[in-house]
Amino acid sequence: MKKVAREAGVSQGILHYYFADKRAMLAATLEVVTRDLDRRVAAAQSRARRDPAARLRALVRACLGRGGAPPGVLGGVRRVLG
Repeated sequence: MKKVAREAGVSQGILHYYFADKRAMLAATLEVVTRDLDRRVAAAQSRARRDPAARLRALVRACLGRGGAPPGVLGGVRRVLG
């Protein structure tokens, strides 16, 4: 928790205030990252043609981060904390 707090630029106490333990922090972070990825994939595929290959390319571009990669764990922690 100490390293995560330092990397995220927050105090260790604030992590313990928001999260009961590392597992809770990871679960919240994964939820934020997954929600963001789902949004990006849906947006990319809605812009793609009906062609299955075009939809697959849009999915891959969204997952690989064309236009910005999904946040890592520390970015997710920052987003959860607001």
